[in-house]
Amino acid sequence: MSLFRKLAPPQNGASKPHTPPRVKYYTAQTGYVYEYFVERGPEGLYTFQISWNRAGWMALAIHVPDESVRLWEMRHERVIRAQERYAAAKLALFALFDETQPGDLPKEVLLTPEEVDFHLTSLGL
Repeated sequence: MSLFRKLAPPQNGASKPHTPPRVKYYTAQTGYVYEYFVERGPEGLYTFQISWNRAGWMALAIHVPDESVRLWEMRHERVIRAQERYAAAKLALFALFDETQPGDLPKEVLLTPEEVDFHLTSLGL
């Protein structure tokens, strides 16, 4: 008898139970502590749900466009992995937290090729 048993698949077309998002925290240079989680959309779109006061949440979409990715790949002669693309979006989010007061945060950000290069370079890529 094993200590670990295999879970039976859902019966009669039942779907998997919904897994709640993993809420993470970031302490910004502005002094605010943000809670956030990500909802991934189509390739290159990351919608972060953020809160700085625990009273409410707002969506902030960060786009890492294909054109910005292609230019980076051409300059560095290698392909950006999905995790690295997400890392660029997450570092852009942290930069916004560090440089912007909560009430002034944008609802959408489109990363330029220079911003993608800046964030990925900061990771040593």
